[in-house]
Amino acid sequence: MARISEQTIQQIIDTSDIVEVISSRVELKKRGINFWALCPFHSEKTPSFSVSPTKQIYTCFGGCGAKGGAINFLMEYDKLNFYDAITKLAQMYSIEIEIDEQAKQKQNVKSQLLEIYSIASIYYHTQLDDIKSEKYLNYLKSRNINDEMISIFNIGCSNKNTSPKLLDVLREKKFSAEAMKKAGLFINTKNGYVETFNSRVIFPIKNPNGEVIAFAGRVLEKNPKLRKFINSYDSPIYYKSKNFYGLDITKDYIQKEKSVFLVEGQWDVVRLYQNNIKNVVGIGGTSLTDLQASLIKLYTSNIFILLDGDEAGVKAAIRSGYTLLKNSINAKIICPPNNYDPDDWLNTNDGLQELLSAKEDAEFVISFHYKSYDKTSNNAINDFIEEVIDNIIEIKDPIFRELSAKNLSDVVNISEENVIQTINNKLSKKSNRKKLNDKPELSQPSNKNKIILIEDDLIRLCLSNEFEVRQIIFQNMDTNWLNSSEHLDIYNKVYIHMNSNYDIPIDLIINTTEEKNIRSKIIELSKNIEKFNPNIKMAVDCLIRFEERFLKKEIKNLREQIKTVSTEEIHPIIQKISIIDKKVGELKNKYK
Repeated sequence: MARISEQTIQQIIDTSDIVEVISSRVELKKRGINFWALCPFHSEKTPSFSVSPTKQIYTCFGGCGAKGGAINFLMEYDKLNFYDAITKLAQMYSIEIEIDEQAKQKQNVKSQLLEIYSIASIYYHTQLDDIKSEKYLNYLKSRNINDEMISIFNIGCSNKNTSPKLLDVLREKKFSAEAMKKAGLFINTKNGYVETFNSRVIFPIKNPNGEVIAFAGRVLEKNPKLRKFINSYDSPIYYKSKNFYGLDITKDYIQKEKSVFLVEGQWDVVRLYQNNIKNVVGIGGTSLTDLQASLIKLYTSNIFILLDGDEAGVKAAIRSGYTLLKNSINAKIICPPNNYDPDDWLNTNDGLQELLSAKEDAEFVISFHYKSYDKTSNNAINDFIEEVIDNIIEIKDPIFRELSAKNLSDVVNISEENVIQTINNKLSKKSNRKKLNDKPELSQPSNKNKIILIEDDLIRLCLSNEFEVRQIIFQNMDTNWLNSSEHLDIYNKVYIHMNSNYDIPIDLIINTTEEKNIRSKIIELSKNIEKFNPNIKMAVDCLIRFEERFLKKEIKNLREQIKTVSTEEIHPIIQKISIIDKKVGELKNKYK
């Protein structure tokens, strides 16, 4: 992704009006100094979504707690990445995007790749009209794929017997050698260049904006020397682990239906769509990734996993289910009968009706897993519980983790308390593997809250308009002193602005922060920042507290080391402790 200059981003933010941007998509009503609406990011009956024209931010005071600026809103509402959102906002206000010079060359390659794939996609699609490609068209017809689907999904073919050749078509455009190589459409052999997808039916893979970013190709006949399906390799514009086949076509239907079918590949997507089940996407294989789970969650959390009905498909569905569970989505699983894949199933006379009925009876992941689990061994139930709990402890959201524990308890008919206790024990062991020092559980929240409050104070000082306060922190703060990764992320975002005589561009930082939790924290800490009156003493006290805490922690760790080392190694450690202890004693005079 190209890096847009900070000056350009600031210009776009300064020019845009968040009320104007949001009202183009959501009906706003003025109440007091702010505008209000039903939150577009969760269902509600009473408006809790507030838009502040003075602060140029939006806040949901209802269920989802969404916060951000105009760019963040476009990213969330239009499902765009940062670059596309800032570009769309720039277009709304007729501002020319300026890209940093060092990024122009990379962006140029990406632009060329998009153009190469676009030309190739059109080329492959039009090949089906050539009389010499009749066998490819007949193959699609034999698979019961109609002309409308061929058109909607831009299905094509690569036929070595037609002309002009794709290589000749692309050479006329004079693309760079780097772009042509990274496109991966040709293989250099001793007989010259041959097409990667030669003699295959071609499915273009597009990003959510409808741009072709890769291809999948399928052979017509079984051939032990050829892979049945091949896909484009990852490139500067395509990452298989964060894309879905068909999302560009089906995203509006997913949002309309508020649900989605996750299937394995291209045939399944086209088959469901042809049967008027248009809220569907293809994983592009049998392994759903965390990145894909995060992507589909932007559109819906109501997910039906529909993979193959054989043993391998069932296992893949369960794996995908737990990947979604890890990302706080409790999906349901539908299993086709008779070892069918979804494409085969829908090609039977009663397939569509059976699928729609199966949807109504679909089971959540843990329940489906239990019913499909082999219970013939003596210890089967215990093994099942162990396996599920190992997946539950991967869930980051504690509330969702507890709900999943209750689900397991209901499925296997054991007490919820025992399940939760087992989960907590495993979580504790997992945590202890990362920490050498085990603190008492009851003291953790109190200590943690104190640390968070201190780090909150630091960020407020960094965001203040007092240059001398920011400068002393800029010159003396060590990021190793920070305990919270969240505060470290914020500090790193603010750091580059701290040594400037200008006020901190808080709106720029908010709009360029993609992580929701980090963005919400910045908005929280910058609230009423103009009324905050920091001074040098506050900054110095803050720095001393941070360094003192860090040094005392070092001393504690060294004292723990003494318990495990030989007699000869103790003296150097004691010397280190003495040096650090002296530093602690001198801290009060450090900034005088």
